[in-house]
Amino acid sequence: MVLAVSEVEKVRSQLNFFSPMFGWLKSLTDKSAEPLLVVEGYRLETTVKLAHPIRTPGGSRVTLVSFCVNVHYSMDEGGTPVIRRVQLWQPDENITGVLARCNVFATYKGEAWHSVSCEPESLLNLAVQAELALQDSRLRRIMVGRWRAQNHGKHAQSIVDSLNNRGDPEQLAKLINATGYGKEIAFTYAKSDGTSRTRKVSVIDVTGHWLRAQDLEDSEFKTFRLDQISNARVL
Repeated sequence: MVLAVSEVEKVRSQLNFFSPMFGWLKSLTDKSAEPLLVVEGYRLETTVKLAHPIRTPGGSRVTLVSFCVNVHYSMDEGGTPVIRRVQLWQPDENITGVLARCNVFATYKGEAWHSVSCEPESLLNLAVQAELALQDSRLRRIMVGRWRAQNHGKHAQSIVDSLNNRGDPEQLAKLINATGYGKEIAFTYAKSDGTSRTRKVSVIDVTGHWLRAQDLEDSEFKTFRLDQISNARVL
């Protein structure tokens, strides 16, 4: 995907690549203001089309470039990534390989180089937003997957709390959809004959007043009435 930046008045499209050499600059940030999650060193598939050409260290004049970035983000209640800041990725000072240090790429020239900055940083943000809007965005999958992995226990506990509190089935379905299926829980299930037993399952979804899950004992997919579930807990 090509992101066109055609008007300087709307966004400053000329990139100022200060010192396009193999140097290194450590970003100084306020730790207290850092977002919850960061994807580091991600090579964007989205290309930025500049309003004016720039000259590469190899002497070419290019207008189509892409970047390797750090994406700082959080997630909203619906499980959608919210971008907080995008920075040009800077390699660790211990990385000495020339190609391993590249963070800017000329799309059709086969050139790549290292830059200590990109101005304005808003261009990087625009490129990331455009990439997240792509169908089946790889960046989105990485961000959501990392969020789900880091918050696995918290999300499972939210599902358990909703079951124990007889929460609204529609809200429970939204919670499972946002946090991802596969949360492993146990609960007491009352059968129609008056008996009950403990079930251990991997949650899939909620449809109407039924919980769909995979039984961890026999790996079969089963449904359970929500009003017959009690004493739910996280495994």
